[in-house]
Amino acid sequence: MLENIKQQVGECLFCSHCHGSKPLVNFLKGLTKNYADSRLVKIPKVCDKMVTINERWNKVNNAVANTKKSLARLENMAPLDPEEHYEKVLVLQAKLEDALKARDEYRQMKAM
Repeated sequence: MLENIKQQVGECLFCSHCHGSKPLVNFLKGLTKNYADSRLVKIPKVCDKMVTINERWNKVNNAVANTKKSLARLENMAPLDPEEHYEKVLVLQAKLEDALKARDEYRQMKAM
């Protein structure tokens, strides 16, 4: 696989995370994901280090962002049943607090 890719793109790729040229070995996650039919479908823009960082952070940040979007969508809807609407808002607010707490704990652990 690496030999075919070397013929297509050369020995190195530019990483927008590191702001420099890196050997193909640093892009294995992106290369294997975008390799099909004995050719490279898409050239990865970031190295495996940044892909790993994004995978870890997305688990934490997505919970917060998705809950905020759900709350905003629910607040913009016209409630059919006020009590049911109020209960849904309370549940989402509690879920948001938990997600924010988990994100803050992860950030503090990461800072140490």
